[in-house]
Amino acid sequence: MSEEVLKPSKTNQSQKFFGKQIQIEVTGDFCIEKLYDLNAKIVEKLEMTQISSPVLEKNKKSICMLSLIAESHIGFVYDLKAKVLNLDIFSCKNFDEKVVIGLLNSSGKVVDYKVNIRGIKHNISNNKQTKHGLKLKSTPKEDGFSLISNFDHGDCVYYLWPERGDVWMNGGKDAQDIVSGLILEMSKYDKVIIGVNDIKKFKEQKFKFNKNIQIEQIPYNDAWIRDTGPTIVAKQNGQYRAVNFGFNGYGGELEGLYFPFDLDSKLADAICEKHNIAYYHVPEFILEGGSICSNGKGTMIAIEKCVLNPNRNPKFSKKQAEKVFATYFGAKKVIWLDEGLKFDETGGHIDNVCSFVNEDTVVIAWETDKKDEQYKILHENFNRLKGQTTWDGKPIKIIKIHQPKINPVSKTEAASIVENKNSKPRREGEKLTGSYINVFISDKYMIIPQFDSKYDKITIRKYRMIYPNKKILTYNTRTFNVFGGGIHCVLKKL
Repeated sequence: MSEEVLKPSKTNQSQKFFGKQIQIEVTGDFCIEKLYDLNAKIVEKLEMTQISSPVLEKNKKSICMLSLIAESHIGFVYDLKAKVLNLDIFSCKNFDEKVVIGLLNSSGKVVDYKVNIRGIKHNISNNKQTKHGLKLKSTPKEDGFSLISNFDHGDCVYYLWPERGDVWMNGGKDAQDIVSGLILEMSKYDKVIIGVNDIKKFKEQKFKFNKNIQIEQIPYNDAWIRDTGPTIVAKQNGQYRAVNFGFNGYGGELEGLYFPFDLDSKLADAICEKHNIAYYHVPEFILEGGSICSNGKGTMIAIEKCVLNPNRNPKFSKKQAEKVFATYFGAKKVIWLDEGLKFDETGGHIDNVCSFVNEDTVVIAWETDKKDEQYKILHENFNRLKGQTTWDGKPIKIIKIHQPKINPVSKTEAASIVENKNSKPRREGEKLTGSYINVFISDKYMIIPQFDSKYDKITIRKYRMIYPNKKILTYNTRTFNVFGGGIHCVLKKL
């Protein structure tokens, strides 16, 4: 859902915004002692139900207050130096800009303000136990839920700490360093949860005093939460649930990338149980989160040779897979691409070749060199997308993002990975894959990989045209290329 910016207006009428996020940025002098009183008045005027007392925290730079309101919250952050008050309101029944600004004026003098109304915010606390418990016996289609998009909002970002020495270079230290920097930047805008196998052994101090970063213990085999974590489905009123499919390590014991994968096959359920998320369990269908994408409105794209690979779903035809997508994702149309990138060890995930960036626009990986090994694959995918529409008839616009050149695994990189019989070996000279399509999109920022390529800056410019108001974060993706993935593969919105 696109962001709507409301200009200050005396004629702005009361509106219902259940399931929305209202952000008010106010400049002026305020009496901090009146924040509690102001909170109570806003709760009353917006018809919200108070279920716990507000919590006030002070430091030298700002004063913060969080008040839990039923399935919602009000958050105040007042910057003492800039004299700017940011007020977040989630899921109120009635919002009247004039009333709220009037209340703010009662606690000080409003000099200027702006109101942003954002799309559905899938609140991690908005699920109550059903009569069957968190594990549901119905289907999303029956209950009116559908798959969210990559550009949809989330209540938090989940990341698993990489530490396998037989998969990651230097026991995951390189990846830890790269993502740690990104997490600190992300935490300015999102709540971030870092899952670790043993919280007592987790020694990272850089996150210790960051109130927007939470460390929690959760059992897992490897860090690819995009593929192993819950897949979120939602209703338009803001309610959301998860769908948890089977996972077999990207091909089972014989063709998979690592073994065992028993903890990863249970990870999605474990996260749902830990965070009180109602979920549907579909173990008979093997599906990784990186192998599908949706526009959030009923149109899906998937890779045929990945989803229907005999090492995943040998008993399912294309029509049967589409029925699964209709039942569990609310899909009304599925567009099948032929295959993913060559050398993609996952079997060809969609998040390396194609992704929706809004309801009727996709970015696709592109290659102009006919001698390149990706050329035929990417042109076939383009031909399958060309002329396609969303299920409701909107023409799909295609933006081409040129592929970077990736150097093979070096001798040093190969030597930094412990080789054993339980995981795919990484050998010197092995060809790798990487893509500018493998990005992470959040509400206020996006993360774009960089390859020391002539296409780096070109790609940033293209994404900036798509999302002119988002902050652009970048990282050198080489470390992830060697491990077989990208930033989209290790982050998941809940």
